[in-house]
Amino acid sequence: MEKEELDKILNRYARNPSQIIAILHEIQDAERYLPEPDLRYVASQLKIPISQIYHIATFYKAYSLKPKGKHICNVCMGTACHVRGAPLVLEELERKLGIKAGDTTEDKEFSLSTVNCLGACALGPLVTIDGEYFGNMNTAKVEKMLEQVKAKGNGGEKPKEETEEAIAEVSSEKAEEKKHTGEKKAEPAEEKPKTKTPVRKKASAQKKKNSEPKPRAGKKGGKK
Repeated sequence: MEKEELDKILNRYARNPSQIIAILHEIQDAERYLPEPDLRYVASQLKIPISQIYHIATFYKAYSLKPKGKHICNVCMGTACHVRGAPLVLEELERKLGIKAGDTTEDKEFSLSTVNCLGACALGPLVTIDGEYFGNMNTAKVEKMLEQVKAKGNGGEKPKEETEEAIAEVSSEKAEEKKHTGEKKAEPAEEKPKTKTPVRKKASAQKKKNSEPKPRAGKKGGKK
């Protein structure tokens, strides 16, 4: 880091030696590790022994004296995660990345490490990458997780496999829609129901009246 940048960090904390932990955090956030030249410059400006800074940097696991990768991957090895298969997940990560825990890939893309507990035992086995939690992890999910992280680093571009699957799915949906559209066009026009001529109630009533038998005329006169 340039001395001007280091001076800005020191000035933010008024060059106070009691703020050394916060100062080291800022340097590591910017550099992804604590370079030796930076530590020596800080020691000279704060007028504290370089051995004191090294003691702090090696005591806290959050600091690293070796260059870290772009993505920091932590595997929880706490009891709950361990019994659920965390060692197998770690082995798979080591195999996929080609490094051992505590190392960084040659392309400086990933750094792999283990932690004692991440405080989310219910999600075990648990892996965090750049602070994002990946719970209920197993060996089958490792590759997809790494692809997802790489995609975010590439500006949100999806992995090739997921992109191809999405294209195939859209093509299938379009083909199905086209098929249904063709079937709909081929269907014959539905015949309209024939309209029945309404029967006039008056005519029916008249016809019924005419069909009724007429009463016979009675005989004139009484019985003799």
